[in-house]
Amino acid sequence: MTIAKIDRLDYQLDLTPVSTQETFDDVSLILASKIKEKSLSYHQDILDATLMLDVDKFKQVIRNLISNAIHYTDQGSIKLRGHIKENNYVLTVEDTGIGI
Repeated sequence: MTIAKIDRLDYQLDLTPVSTQETFDDVSLILASKIKEKSLSYHQDILDATLMLDVDKFKQVIRNLISNAIHYTDQGSIKLRGHIKENNYVLTVEDTGIGI
């Protein structure tokens, strides 16, 4: 999904019940070789919840966030956290990379 499509509201969401833990695990498996290649430490602290999401778009967002963390972290760790705060699911990616 591109910013242009979002601005035009030119996209369709396919909402289904999705397990956050299962989704994060799937994405982590895909990126595990890149994490290992750079000898980074990776940790997940995820509250499993079932959310109504477009699973493909959700995985794309998670993949992009973790990929960015891998790209900009030469040594150290990446942490993925998920919890519920005020009826919202909050996802945090923290890394020891150079930052913005």
